[in-house]
Amino acid sequence: MKRLVLTSAAMAALAIPMVAMAAEDAEHADESTASTHGDSEIIVTAQRRAQSLQNVPLAVTAVSGESLEEARITSVTDLQTATPGLRTQTANRPATSTSIQLRGVGTSGNDAGLEAAVGFSVDGIYRSRSGAGLGDFVDVESVEVLRGPQGTLYGKNTTAGVIEVTTRKPDLTDIEGYAEGTVGNRNLVRFRGAVNLPLAPEKVGMRLSFGYHKRDGFIKDPLADTTYNNRDRFTIAGKLLFQLGEDVEALVGLDYSESDERCCQSVRLTNAQVNGANAPYVAFLADLAAMHGNSYPVVPDPFSYETSVNGPVVNTNKDRGIYLQLNAGLGGATLTSISSYRKFTDFTDNDVDFSGAEIFNQKIDFKLRVFSQELRLQGSAFGDRLDWLFGGYFSSEKIDYGESIDTGVDANPYFGFLNPALRGLYPALQDSNGTRAQQDAKSYALFTHNIFEIADGLHFTAGLRWTKEDKAAVANPYFNGPTANLPYAGFVPVGAPSNPYDLTLSEDAFSGTAVLDYRWTPDVMTYVSYSRGYKAGGFALGRDAAGPVYSRNPDCSASGQVAMVVPGLGTIYRCDVKDPRFKPETVNSYELGVRSQWFDRRLTLNLTLFQARYTDLQLNTFTGTGFFLSNAGSARTRGVELEAGLRVADGIRVGGNLNFLDSDYGKDVPSVLSGEPPLAGQPLGGASRWSGALTASIDRPVSSNVDVFFQPNFYFTSKFFGGTRVGSDGEPVMLPGYSLLGLSAGIRIDDKFEISAFCRNCTDKGYALINFNSVAQSGSKDGFLGNPAEYGVSLRFDF
Repeated sequence: MKRLVLTSAAMAALAIPMVAMAAEDAEHADESTASTHGDSEIIVTAQRRAQSLQNVPLAVTAVSGESLEEARITSVTDLQTATPGLRTQTANRPATSTSIQLRGVGTSGNDAGLEAAVGFSVDGIYRSRSGAGLGDFVDVESVEVLRGPQGTLYGKNTTAGVIEVTTRKPDLTDIEGYAEGTVGNRNLVRFRGAVNLPLAPEKVGMRLSFGYHKRDGFIKDPLADTTYNNRDRFTIAGKLLFQLGEDVEALVGLDYSESDERCCQSVRLTNAQVNGANAPYVAFLADLAAMHGNSYPVVPDPFSYETSVNGPVVNTNKDRGIYLQLNAGLGGATLTSISSYRKFTDFTDNDVDFSGAEIFNQKIDFKLRVFSQELRLQGSAFGDRLDWLFGGYFSSEKIDYGESIDTGVDANPYFGFLNPALRGLYPALQDSNGTRAQQDAKSYALFTHNIFEIADGLHFTAGLRWTKEDKAAVANPYFNGPTANLPYAGFVPVGAPSNPYDLTLSEDAFSGTAVLDYRWTPDVMTYVSYSRGYKAGGFALGRDAAGPVYSRNPDCSASGQVAMVVPGLGTIYRCDVKDPRFKPETVNSYELGVRSQWFDRRLTLNLTLFQARYTDLQLNTFTGTGFFLSNAGSARTRGVELEAGLRVADGIRVGGNLNFLDSDYGKDVPSVLSGEPPLAGQPLGGASRWSGALTASIDRPVSSNVDVFFQPNFYFTSKFFGGTRVGSDGEPVMLPGYSLLGLSAGIRIDDKFEISAFCRNCTDKGYALINFNSVAQSGSKDGFLGNPAEYGVSLRFDF
């Protein structure tokens, strides 16, 4: 807390003399001048209204499509280098393991029943799973990142924030478009483009866009002569815009994307040690791996980017959707309707022991279908002193989830090595356990968001949303093979078979916001706000959601019912059914912000102080043998965010952000697993105390028809807690901080032809994003790494 106060005081002290200068400059400023950041006004729709960024009393970062292209930001994964407090990370199942975090909070862990804490929306349509938003950006108009809970306008599952992507609409008058091709290292090939056609001038317009992205992976498997974590993606989208009257328009959109990638593969970070040497199982697994022509990391070297896999590493998915947006002026009010249907399918097939030996293989089949309907009516009253908005929302979501784990030829000898009593429990390739689960979910909401002008420069915003959730889930675990009726020891990695369940859930909640903002001068605004967010409860849908059936721990059974006694293992107990339900997550958040511009609006300085307290934080933790989904209890985040931008001269801009975050689990948060130190007082997983970025942009003419441009960018983050498991010494396992440098430069001729070169992570910095306990290899750690250096050249033609 002391550091937070000192940091805030220092930033405030720097701002005090600026306020005096701003007041002086304001006397000569034209109040109608556009709010600028760089060379042009930034318009955002964070409050479902078109507003200048500097007039919005929210913590918002807006990045234009042009800026995304200049910085070579091609997906949400790359966006963290341009957005304060944003972190994205993906484990071995992109559809369900992707975590998008803002201010240290984001949903983590592999379970299809979990919804995101950071909402992801494309063209106003909510995507309920973060993995469905990982495709490449194509024909993007802007990206807005809203930090902090957004429970009024964006609804449930936005307890940490929202990422809103807006793609370009058809133009009704001009034929225009672009085509771009890129080649680079690791056999990178990327094409993207768009064409706009006015089919009936001023009446009907069409816009088509496409994207293709392919490159080799950066995790190498020399023995198999292949690579993992590659890219192989394709996207196509089309929009039709109908101008049906002076104030009535209809927009129809269709999109389809697919990927077929070898994703995602981890590397060994550290091996377990016994008396200063590798644990005995390391040499044993190395021998097993060698029998298959594979290798085992006896001496881990993670940044060689090498691994050895004995099975497939496959991830394929398809995402498609259609929507209709209607906007109609009703004489003093505007009605907006957005109807959408989406279908997302994903399949993964992975070697999940990550050892080079043939122990376990996992397959997951995930299908998601969502229909949604939103209605908004908004307008003004009392001489435009009240800007009002009312709306309703409905969604129907269906999930079909299948998961299986099959044993390999090395399961029997390996577990027999660990414990002779287990020898013979795993006849090769004859055992399989998994689950088939379905979930139907319906969500209903009513909301209102109103901005009152109390006096000149003084505004009060009030928002309220009521949400109702109805969910029903059915899970049918199975266990096939010769050992189907045998109990498992507590440490056997596939765990015991789970119990079936057929459950329903119904809940409702209020969320909302209250904001008071005051514009001291045309260029300086301050605000204070309160927001409450809500993240729906639900059901764990994974293989071990309601298990285990058997355990060596008598506490798993209230009655202490003994299943059997196994020589070498001892007494085996029949467990009570584990409740697969988890409760809703809520947050109360407070912000104090300053939005300011100085020196004839050449300099922009924005400062935000925030504090948030979470209740029943949803946490899904990998135990080394499976996943444990629970409500961890309370958590707290607080921090300071500083954003700055300077227009040095026409076409020359510099900017950056600096972020301080203090986070911890509450005193009521226990250990994830019995016998481990508690999480209480530890930092949230993935939450860096310090992070920030610097960028510059130079775009200047060198002749009447030739421009040159150059953009360096730099991102850094301090060390962070790499998971949710505390070490035996009571300390979290921290991953080192890192910094990344990016560069792009090129020339533009006649505003039509462009050639450029770029690099990302130009210094080829090696860094880890996630660490986790190695599967069935107690004491060892694996991790997923960030991208090494990527560089290439691009050609672009605009018409």
